[in-house]
Amino acid sequence: MPARRTIFHNTAREDGAVDDFDEGTWRYFTFDEQSLSALSRRLQEETKHKDFVICRRSSGAAPRLFPVVLDLPPGNDEMEFVLVLVPSRGATATLLLLELVAFLNIL
Repeated sequence: MPARRTIFHNTAREDGAVDDFDEGTWRYFTFDEQSLSALSRRLQEETKHKDFVICRRSSGAAPRLFPVVLDLPPGNDEMEFVLVLVPSRGATATLLLLELVAFLNIL
């Protein structure tokens, strides 16, 4: 059985922006699975949202959102996720990015 880890999550605003971690809008729960589909179900329960894209933020001065497409890595490190609600503009851009990545992998 995978180790328990803390999952921090927030929802992107309609313009795709995300509050900084210290602004108090982030929520958390403990999670003991690695499956992305299990994480998605748990986030649905926690947030009451049904249609969203699970993303991670890049580090740096201008963080960007990237969709999560693989299961969580092993271990118990804390992880942060951002939900981009569909059909927000941020989700549309993320979905387009996913389509582009899939297309480039076919070539």
